Amino acid sequence: MSEHFDIIPLVQSSMSEREWLLRMLAPLDFTLHEYEEHPKIMPGALYLYNNVNRIDLSDAFLRGVRQAGHCGLIHLGDEYYRAIPKDYQAFDYVVRMFPFQGIMGEGVFPLPLGMSNNMNASLPLSASQREHTWMFAGDWKADRGAMARHFRHVPNGYLSLPKSAFGERGVSREAYLQNMSNAVFAPCPAGNVCVETCRPYEALEMGAIPLLPGRWFSNAFDDVLGSHPLPIFANWQKAAEFVREKIEIPNEIDDLQSLCQEWWEDFQARTSDEFSHFLESGRQGDHRAALQWHLSRTTVSAGQRFITLLAQQNKSQLTQRGKFNVYRLLRALGGKGHLTGTWSIGSANGPTALATSDAQNRLGLSNREKRHPSQ
Repeated sequence: MSEHFDIIPLVQSSMSEREWLLRMLAPLDFTLHEYEEHPKIMPGALYLYNNVNRIDLSDAFLRGVRQAGHCGLIHLGDEYYRAIPKDYQAFDYVVRMFPFQGIMGEGVFPLPLGMSNNMNASLPLSASQREHTWMFAGDWKADRGAMARHFRHVPNGYLSLPKSAFGERGVSREAYLQNMSNAVFAPCPAGNVCVETCRPYEALEMGAIPLLPGRWFSNAFDDVLGSHPLPIFANWQKAAEFVREKIEIPNEIDDLQSLCQEWWEDFQARTSDEFSHFLESGRQGDHRAALQWHLSRTTVSAGQRFITLLAQQNKSQLTQRGKFNVYRLLRALGGKGHLTGTWSIGSANGPTALATSDAQNRLGLSNREKRHPSQ
């Protein structure tokens, strides 16, 4: 039996990564404490910080952690790469999601983002027996809009792509999981700023085959997944062509699904073992000297952070992001109210945008392709 770990949250958070983190921690003996406004300082504690903002901990707390010794930090949610070396120097070892080359090194473990909570996965249906050729559901982001425009004519798709900032509604969690579990392929476009999102892991959990976006200057998935069989594409046009070709060969999509599922099971077991070993060795102080040496010689500038974020984008993403922000500004200045309605449906002729002409026009749907929900 390993030593007992006390995991202490430093930020009050709903923590959408909770179940994934607990799965990765499964080999260890641990207690995940409830959040307290004044967290305990305990020798050997493992502290959990989950926030997109810069780490904000008092000097007194950090001095206490350093004096207590053998403490670690799990840093989740830093998708804007706001951490700096000073944030980590009170700890003996660090785990972080969203690997940042400006700060990674010995004593820093890269943890994959993983899927969100309440997946409720069951034995997956074989790919050739699934209803939807492809499926995506999530809030509108620039790369997602580019994906949808290329996939809109791929038959038997299911799409939900609302602009929640304008009041559009997406599908329920239940509908999301139901349709993911009945889809062959799952395009996984970038999120707010990062290429890595929870979508690939959720697709794998539900037996769908993720389609990953590549970037010229960023190997975001290679950094966290290593060698993998998941299809990755330079652009969404190539991904859509791949789906059209493969869907005509049922045996091939079943074989690819099996390959991805076998890799997924192995990847989880391997990552959990490596993660647990890192925490145990970190608790023993094995990483402290190397971590402190690395952090004392590392600086992170605004330029490094900007370049890292920029490398996660592509030309289409940058263009669409700029257009969307201008559009939001013009709507605000014009005093126009929020959009209403729902964007989601699957059909034999591909995805259909519902409710608003604005939503329909985002995909460039012709008048012939536009349908009313009652149709």
